[in-house]
Amino acid sequence: DIVAQNEKDYADWLAQNSADATLPKDSLAMQGSEIFQTGTCASCHRIRGTNSLGVVGPDLTHFDSRKKMLGGIMNIDSMNIYKWISGPQKIKPGSKMPDFIFNQDTLQALTAYLLQLK
Repeated sequence: DIVAQNEKDYADWLAQNSADATLPKDSLAMQGSEIFQTGTCASCHRIRGTNSLGVVGPDLTHFDSRKKMLGGIMNIDSMNIYKWISGPQKIKPGSKMPDFIFNQDTLQALTAYLLQLK
């Protein structure tokens, strides 16, 4: 998708996307943030305003402000995020994102956290 904006709208968008990540708003997303920051996620991904400083994977600071993920192959919604983090190699074989063994509670918490990164 291509988005054309006037100069003011672009400046507003740029300022918004230069800001640190929003803080989680509920206990499930807070749990997801903790898992993300202390687990291997933070080794590969960056989220500005947190201790996640990875550079291998994409910057996820404003992840949920996007409409698509994985180079445009999937819409960003709870079901697709859950599918992706539970089996990335099934969705995009050969990607740098490894398959992890997460329990359902962890998957739900990580999904909730990513959905609040606006």
